[in-house]
Amino acid sequence: MDSQSSAQPARLKGVAYPTGLHYLAAGLFAVSRLSLVVIAFMFFLGWVISPPLLVRLILFFSLIPALALILMKLVLASDCEISDGLLGFRRTALFRFARSRAVRLNIGSWRALSLPVPGPGVLIGASEDAGKRSIALESKQLTALLGALDRSGPAAASSLAQAGRIFSEVRACSRLLRWHWPIFKFGVFGLLPVFLVFRLHQNIMYGGLLGQYHLHGLGPWLSSLSYHWIMVTIYLVLYAAFWRSWVEPVCWLSARFFPSRAAAVRAWGEAFALAVYFAGIPLFVIWRSYF
Repeated sequence: MDSQSSAQPARLKGVAYPTGLHYLAAGLFAVSRLSLVVIAFMFFLGWVISPPLLVRLILFFSLIPALALILMKLVLASDCEISDGLLGFRRTALFRFARSRAVRLNIGSWRALSLPVPGPGVLIGASEDAGKRSIALESKQLTALLGALDRSGPAAASSLAQAGRIFSEVRACSRLLRWHWPIFKFGVFGLLPVFLVFRLHQNIMYGGLLGQYHLHGLGPWLSSLSYHWIMVTIYLVLYAAFWRSWVEPVCWLSARFFPSRAAAVRAWGEAFALAVYFAGIPLFVIWRSYF
């Protein structure tokens, strides 16, 4: 029975980075995320950043690196198979005319990423006829990936890699992370502060929610609405990034030094992040609007 289960290949979707491109992807991820944290801290420290400058900072230091990373992941996306100490993967074709040959490598050593950037995954030291090579394999199917690699051989001994594995596994199992889905968090939920801020602006400047529409027409009213929507969304992202910059390091440190408590720390951290965002933002906007 055990021999049959070990022979069963594990198939999963992921992103297979050559080592150099993995460093580039990690750099793009770090720039796109840390820039938000830096800007958020600047606001909390009392810096005054004009809206045009803020939009430029977000565009060049966060949005463009994030889009570059997304493009890289699309190019390097792969269908992977792990079985009997072998790693096989084929690039997923972006276009019908694109061709990609299958690659099969012998798995030598492997370890979980110490810092799961740009996503959870493993670093695999593999070999082929042409020689040795290293592959960083990122996958959302983390449990299947780690289970297949465990069957192929033990992970390389590394306390930092073990901390990265615990951190990634606990994070992947956190149900509260579902509430941080960006479309819901900044799109659907973001409509509430957008409406409150826009209505306050219209009441002050034009005497009512539709005051600008009655005075200047639909075009200027929609332009003003779009401006407030964009700016409020940016502030929401910065606010979330500020608190996330506290939660993630604490969770990683707990995985490193208190692995038995990593799941509890993650649960408390996510609950705290949800509370300060989904409860804190409406309370703050209402307070500024009416008091």
